[in-house]
This record gives sequence, structure tokens and C-alpha cells, in this order.
Amino acid sequence: LPYLFPLAAVTMLAALLLDLQVAVMLSLSFALFVAYLSSGNVPLIFYTTVGALLGSLVVGKAERLTSFLWAGMVVILSNVLMVVALWTQPLEATTTAQWLRMFLVAALNGGLSASIALIGYFVLGNLFGITTSLQLMELSRPTHPLLRQLLLKAPGTYHHTILVSNLAERGAEAIGADAFLVRVGAYYHDIGKIVRPYFFTENIVDDSSPHDGLDAKTSAQIIISHVKDGLDLARKYHLPAVLQDFILQHHGAQVMQYFYQKEIKNAADGEVVDVADFRYPGPDPQTKEAAILMMADVCEAAVRAERPSSRKDLENMVDRLITDRVLDGSLTQCSLTFKELHAIKRTFVQVLQGVHHPRIKYPSQDAKQATSEWVEVTIGDNVHDLNDVRPEIGRSTAQEAPELTPVYRNGGNDVPIPHMHEKTPG
Repeated sequence: LPYLFPLAAVTMLAALLLDLQVAVMLSLSFALFVAYLSSGNVPLIFYTTVGALLGSLVVGKAERLTSFLWAGMVVILSNVLMVVALWTQPLEATTTAQWLRMFLVAALNGGLSASIALIGYFVLGNLFGITTSLQLMELSRPTHPLLRQLLLKAPGTYHHTILVSNLAERGAEAIGADAFLVRVGAYYHDIGKIVRPYFFTENIVDDSSPHDGLDAKTSAQIIISHVKDGLDLARKYHLPAVLQDFILQHHGAQVMQYFYQKEIKNAADGEVVDVADFRYPGPDPQTKEAAILMMADVCEAAVRAERPSSRKDLENMVDRLITDRVLDGSLTQCSLTFKELHAIKRTFVQVLQGVHHPRIKYPSQDAKQATSEWVEVTIGDNVHDLNDVRPEIGRSTAQEAPELTPVYRNGGNDVPIPHMHEKTPG
């Protein structure tokens, strides 16, 4: 019976819900506990401790359901090896039935440990309000109702969130933050734009803007309201609190300078403009992940709008945007260091350069027309398809280098095109 007890389930849950270091310390503590209860039964001590330790190491943060399967398999393998290595009974006195019974117990122990860990992960996560990686996996699916609405009602915002999620994830990886959490947080940070999608630049499809007929204060209030609208939707669809924090904190308590300065410019003499009307509700980012999302959000939007023409311009833009967040105090409530900010800047530049790289400039329609006119003047109007004009390789002797001779096809025959300096007949 002691060999069947699924002690590894406890350490796996500790690794999942708390920390891997806690799980390791718990495994070593269990070794002392088992030693005391079993009066120093060495095989049982190693059997339970090694399985518990390896199970917690393998399950990690369980970003996939298969993590539990692999953890169970490792515990089973560890149990079997411990049984064989520490078997105290003489081999000649051990029957096949005894071996089979011990192997069966070892397998049941590993299977029970993984199963209990999986069930406990769901139950305890919901009971104590802990957002598990399995919940995040479910929320990251593009079929989630909120993400479907975002795609259909605000497609520009949807594609912006995908780019921001990639950028934020890479930034989190660069400093060892929770990359998966910040990725899922990025998916949902702008869901409030579903309510009034066409008041946001990325969803405007023509040159006209709904803000043209509004005063600056009203426009600012509409833009700022996407935070509250997003929070309302998050609560309606029961998003975990950690994702609601991303919605609240991705703009912090910043002032919408564009509309604020516009209101000051249009204000009558002596009229006082209240800056609070143009400030996001906050709070500022409280975690590294929320701060990374804030920086990724502003950097992606600015680079997409301004399209820097060189890597140096891109580096300067990213540096300026992140420095602005440092100077305005937006990052004072998270624990980011300057070393980590430098790593994030460097990573952002690498990602943004790949996403917003300069495009090849293809020939204009005027250039194509000029080519067509040259063909018609040079060789007549028998060529109706420029695809018929092609180079053909010919050799006069085996020793001569290939000579490219332009030809065009006329009635099934290849007719050489004279060089530009040659006179055409007639």
C-alpha cells in the first residue's frame, strides 16, 4: 500500500500552482517524513522521493495537457527503476507474480499521480482564483466568442492585437517573464473597441474620420471608454482577473496628448481645460507583463503609422517611445530594471524590423506601358503578349560563352529582336 500512495501528485500541484523551488523543497521534506513513518525503509524513501521530484520537474507549468501525460510516464519509469535497483529480496526467491505485482503498483502510482494532479489543477485553480496555463490555453483559441467578435466587428484591431501579442511575447521571453500570459493578455487588451470600432484608426477604411465632426473632449472620452467597455465585456464573459488587469493597465493613467492639446488650442480665452477629461483611468502597470504589453502596444501602433525607413530610425523610435513611458512615470509601479528595458528594446527592434520591413517597389503601370510601346515601335505590332518576348540561349561553338538573344514568338516561329542600336527594316 505505501508504494501505491500517489505522493508525486502533491509535488506536481506545488510546481503548477506555486513554484518549482517549492516543489523541490516539498519533495525533500517528504523524504524525511517517509523515513520517519517507515522507520528508515530506504527503498520506499527513494521510491517516493525520486518519483515526486522528477514528476514536478517534468510537469513544469503544464502549458499543454500532454505535460501531465509525460509527467505520469516519467513517474512510472522512475518507480520501476527504483523497484528493480532497490529490490532487497534475493532474485532467485522472487516469483514472476511478485515482479508483476510491483510493476503494476508502480504503474498505478504514476497514473494516479498524473490524474490527481490534473484534476486538482482545475479544481484548486478555480477555487482559489488562480489562472492556470490550461485556462490560458483555452482562452487563446481564436474561436473564443470575444475574439470572434473582435475579428468580425473590428478587424483592424484584431490584426493589431496579433502583432502586439507576438511582440510582447518575445519581449517577455527576453527577460524571463511569463511569455504565455502576456501573449493571451494581448489578445484581449483591446476588446473594448468592439463597442465603437470605427472610432479607432486601425478600423477606418477611408479618408473620412468620425472624429472630424466631434470636439476634442468628446473624441477623447470615446477613445478612453474602450478600457471600461473592455472591462465590462471581460466580466460578462468571465475572463480571469489577471486578463482584466491587462485591459485596465495597458494605457495606465496616460493623458491623450493629441486631443488634450487640440482642446487647449480651441479653448476660448480664459477657459480652463481639465486634464482629467483626457486621462485614462489607470492604474499604471503593476507587473512586468502588463508593462511589456503597454510598451508593445504603443511601439507597434507607432511603427505601423510612421513606417521608419531604416533600422536606425526604427531603433530611435522604439527607444524614444519606451523612454517616454519611463519619464512620465508609467513604469514606476512594476519591477522592471533598466537592464531588462534595454533587452526589451533590442527585442522589439528585431521583431518590428521583420514585420514592418521596407517593401520592394514594383514597376508602375507607366513603366509597363513604356515597355509595350518600345516593343511595338521596334518590332512591329505583332506582339500582343509581353510574355512572348523572352531570352533564348544559343551557342555557335562549344567553346563560346552563351549569348542571350531576345526573341518573340510570331505564328509559332521565334523571331530575333534587334538590339536597340540596330536599325529595324523599313
